[in-house]
Amino acid sequence: MPDAPSKLSTWRAVRLLLGVAFEADRRRAVLTVVVAPLLQASTQLNAYWLKLAVDGLLVGATAKIVYAVIGTSLVQGVSVLVITPMLLVSMTLTEEVVHTIQRRITRLLDGIPSVAPFEDPSLLDRLSVLEQRADSLGGVIGQVPRSLGTAAAFLMMLGLLASVSPWLLVLPIVALPEARVRAREQAQRLDLQVETASAIRRATHLLQVATQPKIAQEVRLFGYATGLQRQLGASQAELRSKVVPAYREMHLRGFLAASLAQAGFVGAIAFTAWMAIAGRATPGDVALAVTIVLRVGSSLQELGRVAGARGVILASAEQLHWLTQQCEAIRRNTPGDQPVPDVLRQGIRFRGVRFRYPGTEPEVLSGVDFDLPAGSVVAIVGDNGAGKTTLVKLLCRFYEPDAGEILVDGQPLAALDASAWQRRVTAAFQDFARLELSLQESIGIGAVGGLEHEAAVLAALERVGAERLLDDQPEGLHTQLGRTWPGGVELSGGQWQQVALARAAMAPEPLLVVLDEPTAAIDPETEHALFERMTSLAHASAGRGAITVLVSHRFSTVRMADLIIVIEDGRITEVGSHTELVAAGKTYAELFELQARAYR
Repeated sequence: MPDAPSKLSTWRAVRLLLGVAFEADRRRAVLTVVVAPLLQASTQLNAYWLKLAVDGLLVGATAKIVYAVIGTSLVQGVSVLVITPMLLVSMTLTEEVVHTIQRRITRLLDGIPSVAPFEDPSLLDRLSVLEQRADSLGGVIGQVPRSLGTAAAFLMMLGLLASVSPWLLVLPIVALPEARVRAREQAQRLDLQVETASAIRRATHLLQVATQPKIAQEVRLFGYATGLQRQLGASQAELRSKVVPAYREMHLRGFLAASLAQAGFVGAIAFTAWMAIAGRATPGDVALAVTIVLRVGSSLQELGRVAGARGVILASAEQLHWLTQQCEAIRRNTPGDQPVPDVLRQGIRFRGVRFRYPGTEPEVLSGVDFDLPAGSVVAIVGDNGAGKTTLVKLLCRFYEPDAGEILVDGQPLAALDASAWQRRVTAAFQDFARLELSLQESIGIGAVGGLEHEAAVLAALERVGAERLLDDQPEGLHTQLGRTWPGGVELSGGQWQQVALARAAMAPEPLLVVLDEPTAAIDPETEHALFERMTSLAHASAGRGAITVLVSHRFSTVRMADLIIVIEDGRITEVGSHTELVAAGKTYAELFELQARAYR
């Protein structure tokens, strides 16, 4: 992952964000980009109508007065009739843009088959910044027409000032430093946001640790509140050490620039009054000049914000462009485009597979060799940290081996389309997701289109023997899970595992079923019955060669597998059936005897 997003030109950034706006709502995007700038610029004409009205009143020129009244009425009438609808259009577009960007981010990340990028701190920091800006990106879209409108209005102001005296065009030059300061402030804020992303992410995590119910109970039990507060204070102190000096510098520069601009405004008004006394300007010119001069200050500040908005537009577009580039690069660099077989005829083979997690030194797997025959139920056993879960992650293609290869019916797994392979794999993991949706949604998400299929969800519950789970839910499948939601129900650890197992059972025709310690919160008898059921289902699907992989510490469950693989310190030390491994009298036999003795 690169440390920074690639630079974009202003035009490319604007085009990217406008593309998002048009994707969100084409009609509202056109109205916002075209109508809003014209409306913003037209309001400057009121200063000219004021000039006509003043001159007309002083010399009794009725025509000028009539023109002024008509012009002012038109501008104000259009503003009243258009501004409110345009605000609604802009607000709706902003909301739609935020939703579109969130969907785009989700879609981009969902297209990455590997989980390795999500363990990269630089990616997580950049994602944190992008998430912080996701809500503001909708407002950034509004900056584009606002920038055009401000520029058009400023040009109109210059023209009106020049009509009184060309010397008044010096005013914007005097006030320009303030605009530059405001623009620089925006850029500094953006740089500061990136610089403090890691500290903000840590402070947010610590705050979540202190407030999430499941974690809060351990904080209280172990008396960690003081240490937690100390760490949170340290993270906040780190933030203050960077933020406070930066803000102090910004405000000092802003004060000096604003003082210079105000001196220029006073001088411009005095100069206009002198011209009127000398008979070189009409009273209407004075009224026009004073009106414009008073507006120039706010207009220049707005131009400064526009220039700063350019930085916001660039930075926001660059972050989104960066994420798009990274996700596309990861997909391009993920090997394999071959179709996944409909059935397995030979099975899956590991040949000399070596692997270490990114950014770590020790190898987790060292030259692993074994076969998973088609249509078999295979158990993987070993101590904690031996490499069992890593084998599962490689099978699911969450990672690629550093050396060696994994073969599927003789074809390298790396040659197969990764996303297509993962769609033919289903799994229940030890660290399964507790999706706080409705019970039906939390299970149905396990299959494409399964969210709405109540019958399929009920069938999945039946397949894993969890039908009684419904008896405890007040609204059946429509029960909201999670006590933190209105009307939500909190499940026990075992019930959550049943939900995860049912979710895994939603897959229609998997080629690989992985059960990686998914029943740690379930009693041994229930686990044994569950695995008996899953084994029967696996043998029933042997016609398509589906392989079921069980990872468990309970040997009463493991013994029903067709094949048992023992892994120690990243190496395969034993392979065989339960009977064969017990007869061999090695590690498996010793572990089995220890557990069996506990139940006698």
